[in-house]
Amino acid sequence: MGTKFANVHVKSTNKDEVISYLKTIAEKAAQKKPNLGKIKLASGIELDDDFSALLEQADLTKHTYYIGEFNGWISILNDWFEWGTIDTFSEAMSCHIASPILTVGYFDDDILEINIFRSGKRITGHIWCSESTQEVYGLDMKHADINAFVELLGHEHALEIRRILELIDCEQAVIALEKVMNVPLWIHSDWFADMEEQEVKKKYLKHKMN
Repeated sequence: MGTKFANVHVKSTNKDEVISYLKTIAEKAAQKKPNLGKIKLASGIELDDDFSALLEQADLTKHTYYIGEFNGWISILNDWFEWGTIDTFSEAMSCHIASPILTVGYFDDDILEINIFRSGKRITGHIWCSESTQEVYGLDMKHADINAFVELLGHEHALEIRRILELIDCEQAVIALEKVMNVPLWIHSDWFADMEEQEVKKKYLKHKMN
């Protein structure tokens, strides 16, 4: 199994706006959450309270975020973020936050997908993967609108952005884009316990929204 991670980055310095939105969705989720009580399987076996408590704890981590501020970006991490799901989260978030949102999804060292969202729409996106990986996962290849990336990341980076979009290797693309943005991209919140880069870890503050 290869490396997997996903993260979300808002081009903004308004951290309060981001936190307010995350609190709102946590509150809405809590209102909809059913009372699990005793869980009974189809076989008739009733699960004990310890298992119910584990499910409750897992649900709490869905709304625990790690938020860092880097050079005009607000970086958001969550243990549940993964390639294939963060785009739905970010698209919804972009309906309520005026600033553009960039997502990074990395899967098994085979796929890197980066998307930009604004006002509830995907502005552009790009997928890095081999032809064989594309066939295995049945992917529709995305090729970025370079102008949209340049507008977001800065015209001074135009040549480097073009070079990154032409790269084939997923890991190289992440590392190169990380240098352009000066924001951690090769990162996941559930790596914190073993993370050696303590300075990076310290910049992320834990926020429990429920």
